Amino acid sequence: MRVITPIADLDITIDTLRVEGGALVMENSATDAMRTRAVLAPKDVRVLFRAILRPSVIWFAITSAFRSDDVVPTSQSVAEDHPTANPW
Repeated sequence: MRVITPIADLDITIDTLRVEGGALVMENSATDAMRTRAVLAPKDVRVLFRAILRPSVIWFAITSAFRSDDVVPTSQSVAEDHPTANPW
């Protein structure tokens, strides 16, 4: 998966997904550029499932077996740029 923020553009490989302390925890691969851990509370999982159950997302999941993994990266829109003119 590709995570694009105003300060970083990262490729993240999902390595583990487990339940820990009442939350769903996703960790990336140790070979990725930056170690990442995402913690999803039950409300986040509910939002995720509502989004996944949309017909367009279900169709994308079904047809993913036949799609190329080469995705054209999307850039930040102007509205997503860093709030300061020069953050560094």
